[in-house]
Amino acid sequence: MKAIAEALDLTETAAVHRGLVELAQRYVPQYPRDNGPVAEDQHRAIAEAVRSKHGEPVITEMLFGAPSQPARKVKSGGSKRVPASRAR
Repeated sequence: MKAIAEALDLTETAAVHRGLVELAQRYVPQYPRDNGPVAEDQHRAIAEAVRSKHGEPVITEMLFGAPSQPARKVKSGGSKRVPASRAR
């Protein structure tokens, strides 16, 4: 490792990191880029699909202070309560 680091004029740690990057680029599958961020109309459609299946979210616990807006009621079809944090 010392000889490689000296030949590359890098620290041993930097030489290891560089080697790992080169191996990853060579052997780890590269996935094609996606279409980019979700468009606003797509986001609205996804949110509506979730709301229709699960109802509106209900805040059951706050980590910091009181909510800035009152919690909304859950639709009759979806009464799942989602805690804002998990109990330990």
